[in-house]
Amino acid sequence: MTGFRAYVAFPFGLAGLVLGVLGCVGRRGGKPLAAIGAVLSFLALVLGLIMVVNQTVPH
Repeated sequence: MTGFRAYVAFPFGLAGLVLGVLGCVGRRGGKPLAAIGAVLSFLALVLGLIMVVNQTVPH
């Protein structure tokens, strides 16, 4: 993973996490879908972090 590809997950994961948490708050329907979206966005952030760490550690 060279260049900026390791960092692509961060803006999308962060936006998805924020929107998922906001979707879980309130009286609207669709809370299970919002919770699943928040969990998947969190996983995207974790995988993005792993890719960045692997990129910076010399092999």
